[in-house]
Amino acid sequence: MNASMYLHPGVLKWIHARGWRTLRNIQEQAIAPILDRQSDVLISAPTAGGKTEAAFLPIVSSLAGNPPRGVGCICISPLRALISDQARRLESLCEATGLRVQPWHGDVTAGKQQFWKSPAEILLITPESLEAMFLHRASDLARVMVELRYVVSDELHALVGSVRGRQMQSLLHRLDTLLGRTTPRIALSATFGDVKLAERFLRPDGALPCISLEGAQGGGELRVQLRAFIRRKGGDDPYQTISDHLFSVLRGESNLVFANSRGLVEQVSDDLRDRSERAHVPNEFFPHHGSLSRDQRQWLEARLRDAHLPTTAVCTSTLELGVDLGDVESVAQIGGAPTVSALKQRLGRSGRRPGKPQVLRQYVVLGDVAVDSSPGERLRLPLIQAIAAVELMLQRRFEPPRLNDDLHYSTLVQQVLSVIVQNRGARADQLYGLLCKTGPFHDIDTKNFGAFLRGLGATGVLEQLGDGTLVPGVSGERLLASHDLYTAFAIPEEFRLVAGGKPLGTLPIDSPVAPGMLIIFGGRRWRIAHADINSKTLTLLPAPAGKVPLFGGGAAAVSALLRQGMSELLRDTTMPVYLDEEAQMQLVAARSEFLAMRLDTQPIYAEDSCLWLAPWCSDRALNVLRLALCSLGLEATNEDAFVSVSNSTVPTVVEALDQWRVQGLPSMDQLLALSLPIVEQKFDQFVDTALRLQNFGVRHLDFDEATSALARLSSTTA
Repeated sequence: MNASMYLHPGVLKWIHARGWRTLRNIQEQAIAPILDRQSDVLISAPTAGGKTEAAFLPIVSSLAGNPPRGVGCICISPLRALISDQARRLESLCEATGLRVQPWHGDVTAGKQQFWKSPAEILLITPESLEAMFLHRASDLARVMVELRYVVSDELHALVGSVRGRQMQSLLHRLDTLLGRTTPRIALSATFGDVKLAERFLRPDGALPCISLEGAQGGGELRVQLRAFIRRKGGDDPYQTISDHLFSVLRGESNLVFANSRGLVEQVSDDLRDRSERAHVPNEFFPHHGSLSRDQRQWLEARLRDAHLPTTAVCTSTLELGVDLGDVESVAQIGGAPTVSALKQRLGRSGRRPGKPQVLRQYVVLGDVAVDSSPGERLRLPLIQAIAAVELMLQRRFEPPRLNDDLHYSTLVQQVLSVIVQNRGARADQLYGLLCKTGPFHDIDTKNFGAFLRGLGATGVLEQLGDGTLVPGVSGERLLASHDLYTAFAIPEEFRLVAGGKPLGTLPIDSPVAPGMLIIFGGRRWRIAHADINSKTLTLLPAPAGKVPLFGGGAAAVSALLRQGMSELLRDTTMPVYLDEEAQMQLVAARSEFLAMRLDTQPIYAEDSCLWLAPWCSDRALNVLRLALCSLGLEATNEDAFVSVSNSTVPTVVEALDQWRVQGLPSMDQLLALSLPIVEQKFDQFVDTALRLQNFGVRHLDFDEATSALARLSSTTA
């Protein structure tokens, strides 16, 4: 039976007006369970695969057929740009059925005041804005949500395992508690490595069953090319060569170029703009990252959607998620993508029109290998990692969601204060019951929760009244007064950039600045004319040339899946067809070095006075092995995919590995004794030191994988 027959007539008319003869399979599949409202629904489909319509065609039909008193659907999105884009896309659908949609984030002013008097049926909101509603208008929130029927989580994979993800989980649990009932949840995402884990993240308590739907991944043509460049002493800058190639192949079309740091985005954008000026042609290349002003970002997004002018956005992950950018001809990636899932998400931006291929251009920069190069350099690991990511993507092997790799004490600080403000005070048992026993912080037991609350008391976040009620303390009131409590993630201190009296955006500053220094921003070079520390403002003047500093940005932690793929690639003998001549030569050389080091048969390589362990595991497992070796008094460090030991011998290390294989690795407490309880997350400074150290271990150490890696190390060294 055709499921679309159950859609509202206004929705069917909207579909017909768009010339759609049929719905996509995933859109048909989603209609019945969403209209039924007896289960959660997980919808997975590639970019432009129809996820949004799969969710909202039946949601709008349900709300239009029986209009709610107040908000009928709340959709939580991780980015403001996503919300603005979703509002634009849903506006005509809602108009066709007499419904309204209200976007809500820090950049939106229209409609907010009227909302509390006459709420729109569909609310699109960030986790931070929903947090603010709980803090300041909880009673009004309960009133406007009295007939809430659906909760939608957009781009769920971007939230899984993150501090914002835990904040969203807590907010949704508190929303159900506030309303006194369970509301069905619908999650949208491009890809999941493990659907069951994604279902658990969507609703940790399992109060409703979950139906998982996966859209067609597309069988269209895929074109991939990977080019390698060598940074040689006295030679050309490889990034200039990459810019030359991008300029020659991308001009005249719309494309996305992903780089792994804001600094590289700015450098490449500036290089491409400079080439346009020298060629006396209009510039088509523009930067896009989170520090640019909202107006600049939205202008570029609108230009991409308009499609009348060829436009290439050089971007960070800001354009990785599902903002509608129209059709782009190709995607370029400079350096390896942080994960296989991210590479898949980015590639999905191209080839959206029928008959058009998906096109990926991958660029990798390597150092010039010399006799004194490290094993990682000789194995060309940046190239190996980039190729492995492509191969894993082609095999449809993706990283699973990480659900239990953080106790989220920092976010719990935020949620405890938020609940106390919402309820004008709360007892410890009430907080534990809501947030931990039935809420998403279930990994925290009563003993640790008590230590956690005592830590908040010691740092002035909380005070306890005579009847046991907890209220904000001096530090807590300060957090509330600064509005710093809305966001769970850390925000670096940023300076406003102003040129000619007009704002350019903001720039995180973590080193001294002074007049006369050169920076690069917005794809142009600037000289600092004036620095005002009190107002955190830098006044800039255009600078024609000069050596400029780059934005910071460290490499992402490498997963076990990616390291496994790298090992498989080095052991293989086939040559991927998408490699250019330089990449082929470097892969051959890497495989030759791999055999010369005998890493194909043994996991320890000895050279001069240093040993290199190669278990091909994640960085989190490498951290365990490194600290375990340090606990023996050995000088061990993580280097690329290796743990290096500089003051030992092979027999000594093998003996330790064998002993741990039989007796087990040192305990978490033993290894954490070698670590500093550093402040990593936003509210860590208020968390008890012992708990902060415990969370550091959960976040950065993987004992299960380290034990598996240890078994491989021991068996191959025996």
